[in-house]
Amino acid sequence: MCRFSTGHTIVIDGGPATAGWDAGDWVVVPYLRSRGIRRVDAIVVTHSDSDHLGGLPAVARAVDTRAVWYNGSGDTASAFRVLALNIRQRGGRLQVAGAGDSVAGLGTARLTFLSPMRDSAWSARCSDNDRSLVLRIVEHGDTLLFTGDTGQETERMYSRLLRTESGARVDVLKVAHHGSRFSTGDTLLAAARPRYAVISVGRNSYGHPARETLERLRVSGATVLRTDRQGTLIWRTEPAGGGWVEWR
Repeated sequence: MCRFSTGHTIVIDGGPATAGWDAGDWVVVPYLRSRGIRRVDAIVVTHSDSDHLGGLPAVARAVDTRAVWYNGSGDTASAFRVLALNIRQRGGRLQVAGAGDSVAGLGTARLTFLSPMRDSAWSARCSDNDRSLVLRIVEHGDTLLFTGDTGQETERMYSRLLRTESGARVDVLKVAHHGSRFSTGDTLLAAARPRYAVISVGRNSYGHPARETLERLRVSGATVLRTDRQGTLIWRTEPAGGGWVEWR
């Protein structure tokens, strides 16, 4: 979740939902309510994997949500259909996003999508992971980069966009695909030069985060923070610049 200095709020992915447990009901919605948030300006669905999409229908059901941004695929997933129904019933809109699109109307925050590319041949051969929405957020001079589950080939494509901008250093990098060894490659790390690298991960059978990824992050100089160790992570910015991380 991102809440900007003007009070605007977006939610990026919503965790999993299973027959016995829904991250939207049990984690995201209670957190929003604890912060007094009754309206969400936009939900960003990076891609349709259930561990990213599953909890979002509960969010849209519980909180007035103005818009959903998604990558244009995966909209046949049952959770996405429920999410879309909840949004439309409240008068919200669905918007397909891709590289170069931006989100307006969020005060001083600048939100730009860096991926997926609008190349039909590339898109046709990609997995939904590699079609993940990649979102860069800049406010008060601080930059956050959310990468979905993109792999290193896709990272090389949007890393070019990072390199073309002066002062492109990323303050907080949300490490792709829970720290998979196939993500967060040297090209991205050289372009982003992250101060902090946040890995969203819990107990799993995939070996996430991979030893190779952790080593690349170490060499990059980023401070690594993990939700399985630090818990909830909060990045705070100041109008004068210079954000910092808290965890609880």
